[in-house]
Amino acid sequence: MRKYPFNSVVAEAIYTDHERALYAGNPWIEALPDLPTDQELRNNLDGRIPYEESERELPAHIRRENVHSLTQLFVPLGQNGEIA
Repeated sequence: MRKYPFNSVVAEAIYTDHERALYAGNPWIEALPDLPTDQELRNNLDGRIPYEESERELPAHIRRENVHSLTQLFVPLGQNGEIA
């Protein structure tokens, strides 16, 4: 169970003691959500565009318009995981 739901907008702060002595007693850090596991991070960064195989059969003018959905595409790189 995570302290805060992913993408929550507003939450009451839940303070927990930090494992590292360097951050102990720092309310800004002790209120941060738990770090995600590698698998959770991959799932959170995964931004698939909805796609149906039948869209290949649509008329050309509609398929051309669908190309704009590529602006929603995000391919996480190694540096995204390091930053997260």
